[in-house]
Amino acid sequence: MNDNVEIIFKKFIKPLDYNDRILMIQKILQGFNEKKRKMINSNIEVLKLLRKFKGIAKDKSVVFNKEDWYLQ
Repeated sequence: MNDNVEIIFKKFIKPLDYNDRILMIQKILQGFNEKKRKMINSNIEVLKLLRKFKGIAKDKSVVFNKEDWYLQ
């Protein structure tokens, strides 16, 4: 562990009782979950834009045989 984290833990977190520690952890995790949700939403938006672009950029003149279905 980083020395700074160790100092913060010993000075501020360790003296707290169990319930206060749990509350602190919940608040920290809520912050991470919000950030993760934003990242997931931005990734979904990127995928939507890529799908839309692929739909626009598809060459309609290419005809696939039934044997070449995997190329689609």
